[in-house]
Amino acid sequence: MDKIRVLIVDDSAFMRATLSKMLASNDHIEVVGTAQDGRVAVEKALSLNPDVITMDIEMPVLNGIDATKEIMEKCPTSIVMVSTLTSEGAELTIDALHNGAIDFITKKAAFTEVHGMKEELIAKIIEVGTSDSLRNKVKRGIQLNKNIKVQKSKDGTPETVGSAPMFERRITSTPHAGVAQQSATSRLTAVGAERMSEGKAGTIKLVCIGISTGGPISLQKVIPRLPSNFPVPILIVQHMPPVFTKSLADRLNNLSKISVKEAENGDVLQKGCAYLSPGGRQMELTRNGVLKISEGKDPNQLYNPSVNITINSAIDQLNSSILGVIMTGMGHDGQEALTRLHQLGGYVIAQSVDTCVVAGMTESVINANAANEIADLEKIADRICKHLNVNIASI
Repeated sequence: MDKIRVLIVDDSAFMRATLSKMLASNDHIEVVGTAQDGRVAVEKALSLNPDVITMDIEMPVLNGIDATKEIMEKCPTSIVMVSTLTSEGAELTIDALHNGAIDFITKKAAFTEVHGMKEELIAKIIEVGTSDSLRNKVKRGIQLNKNIKVQKSKDGTPETVGSAPMFERRITSTPHAGVAQQSATSRLTAVGAERMSEGKAGTIKLVCIGISTGGPISLQKVIPRLPSNFPVPILIVQHMPPVFTKSLADRLNNLSKISVKEAENGDVLQKGCAYLSPGGRQMELTRNGVLKISEGKDPNQLYNPSVNITINSAIDQLNSSILGVIMTGMGHDGQEALTRLHQLGGYVIAQSVDTCVVAGMTESVINANAANEIADLEKIADRICKHLNVNIASI
């Protein structure tokens, strides 16, 4: 494959040199430039046309959040934020994701820990840089700041939800002639359409959502559209490290008519409330609707939190009375549990490949024949509400 061309943006000369050395050690990555502030980053993004940009947040002249917004307006590019593992850093990172950044990694504070970033950094760059669906959407040049939407927060005041990032509109690739050359996305969409007629969701006592790369902005297109009288609890597993999930939960809670919180050990599930699994920990449903939040990584699961662990625990308690939703993200987390749910008679909605930032998670569920239906991002809230027999919230 072609090398992934990366622009590194950081106000620290040490960090620019360190990140450059880390990435240059991988044969699939080429560092095409560096920038010491957000203004230079915008200029170099325009002139160098990189595949991926690593973006620091706190910089002089123009910070990383504003630089991200400007880049997404002028030359949409896959941006990975490099954030400090603090409450303030988490808030700023969520803002950057809100402005169009694709994902983030956490910056190590101590000099001796910096090189511990190497494995995660390279994996993230390759994850983002090799995503065909994401690269195609970048090439389409969809502008970030078109169709700005405004909705009311809980106190009734207008609040900008944000712009339409490059991955939020459905883009269908130009079809090739002949069935043999039909794109994988088209085939998956066709399969999903057939599955939609296979059956209807039965009695639903719980909604479970699994999501990863591209999740924060995608969840903002689903959770705020659920009405205040939503009749069941919701469990959300978003792949994130500690600290960041609290900021995400607070953001969603402020935008939504239902309650959203970072789950705590001992929480008793309440209807009309969404519980976001804490970053770096596992969330399980136990008897009588009580949540168990545990430390430590399951040796059989790659992710912490894990979609598989949460949904399997819910199945153990509720059997098939669950509506499972798998959304954007790299990898296969959720496939095993949702396949089990589907086989037991539960109902599974998969986000359409075309509207995912990275389609690995949803594609794996579709390929496992575990999806009852496929829905575009903008339609997922509608589909959930239809199965729960409630009217979708107005925005």
